[in-house]
Amino acid sequence: MNYWLFQVMYDLYPESWNSMIEMQIAAQHYPLSRNWIGAKRNNNALRKLKEGDAIVASFTNHRFAGYGILRSNFYIGGHSLKIMHRYTNEEMEFLERLDCEWTALPLGQDRPYIKCDDIKKQGYDIDMIRGQCVKQIDQGTFKALKLRLDSSGATSGFLALENKKLYINTNTKDVERDEHQYWLWVTRPEYYNSVGSFGGWSCHKDTMKGDLVFLWRAKGKSDIGYLLQVESNAAPDHEWGYSCEYRTLYAFKNPVNIKDLRGDSYFDEWSPLKINLQGKAFKIQENYWRRLNQIAITKDSGYKDIVSKGLSVLVSANTDFTAIEYASAFNDLKITPHYMQMLLANYHASNRTLTASMMAKVMGYDSYGAANLHYGTLGRLIGEKLGWHPLPEFKVNVLVDFEKEDKEWLWIMKPAVAEAIKLLGWDEDASTIPEEIDKPIFEGALKRIPINAYERSTRAREECLLHYGCKCSVCGTNLSDIYGEIAAGRIHVHHLKPLSEINSEYQIDPIADLRPICPNCHYIIHLNAPPYSIEEMREMIKETTAL
Repeated sequence: MNYWLFQVMYDLYPESWNSMIEMQIAAQHYPLSRNWIGAKRNNNALRKLKEGDAIVASFTNHRFAGYGILRSNFYIGGHSLKIMHRYTNEEMEFLERLDCEWTALPLGQDRPYIKCDDIKKQGYDIDMIRGQCVKQIDQGTFKALKLRLDSSGATSGFLALENKKLYINTNTKDVERDEHQYWLWVTRPEYYNSVGSFGGWSCHKDTMKGDLVFLWRAKGKSDIGYLLQVESNAAPDHEWGYSCEYRTLYAFKNPVNIKDLRGDSYFDEWSPLKINLQGKAFKIQENYWRRLNQIAITKDSGYKDIVSKGLSVLVSANTDFTAIEYASAFNDLKITPHYMQMLLANYHASNRTLTASMMAKVMGYDSYGAANLHYGTLGRLIGEKLGWHPLPEFKVNVLVDFEKEDKEWLWIMKPAVAEAIKLLGWDEDASTIPEEIDKPIFEGALKRIPINAYERSTRAREECLLHYGCKCSVCGTNLSDIYGEIAAGRIHVHHLKPLSEINSEYQIDPIADLRPICPNCHYIIHLNAPPYSIEEMREMIKETTAL
């Protein structure tokens, strides 16, 4: 593995960095519209970068935004980013690139980079001269930059190729792959016009449950019409040779077509295309699968939305880890309080089930996208500890299973994950809490410890926050708006009826009896006996601000 600084011309093309993260590429910033396709010096430099190398995204003046692992060698072509020049408003095309799995600082902040002058002062060579597209660095420099980015909130784990593991199925003692297979099925109009939500299809004999399939519509269409998932292993079929069950995951509205493939030099050596897709089923290598998905999300906004939500469509074939294995992974990772809060929110939700929007509310995020990002990152990190490496867009499946209800996808915590939380004692005496959250919760059982204290049900807290969010019911403050991500999900929960007045168990309704309150307001509430009401507190603030 070699290490490189990769120059990103962020000041001139700020949207380029967002696009690279979204498309999981590292794009060369010398656009075709200025005849840079023949830029021999720069292209020769980029060809030195190889699949498996690590790169750091470098802006000018010792500013860095993320790091990644290359998933391809350098290539020219493909769908353009089409980025506007900040000052001239000229639309530029960026077609010279490498596929890259990025770990980056959050894009939502005003400046998605950090200054690293301190690393320069430590003696590391991080200078790049004007016009230099890449620069090789040593491992020590890379590690210093990576540590700095990680400590500043870079998300999505860094996975070195040499650390990939095989999953061992302890029941059969067979060594199994930890990746799913990808296929291209080719079909004629009389068949692709009858594709339903579920059905049977002819397939290759090596097809297995959980595999993903692009359905190529030949004769009349010449495009990828559907994304399918295999629901059963291939079985002998007297008419078709082999067949399997499938379900339809997505019907493309603006599909990838034959012109897209022939116009992309990445596919010049792709064997199915070289034989004009003459056949019934082709196995797709992972690098080509990634490339096809990159093109698909640029053409079909609906598909892009499906991928960006991080919705998993993979079954758990060969990924049936035990509670002990999950508990070990949690311990090895040394889970941060932020991630712990997300896990417990899912654990204490009704039926261990919530949606991305609900998670965003309980954590104080602005949108479900942030919930997908952070919970997905935790899923990926745990997956790496387990040796499970799902596709980037499906990484949250490590922690939850999925079920669609109306228009929303439900996150259903895996039973093994829930059991691991119990094994580690993170459920905080959940045995005192009834099984169903939608029934009344009993809270206040006196503990036998020197200072009489009443249990506060974590599940009741989470149900309260799921309903009200993390904004203070008195002053409206959301702590994460002030302190950033470290304060996400941090808020006190105030009992409208003080537990100190209760001498036995009582029924608590998390919606009627609890409110989220910021620490400052909570302190003031309890300066009075009995405590001030929320209405009294609001009136105090109103009178003060009116002065």
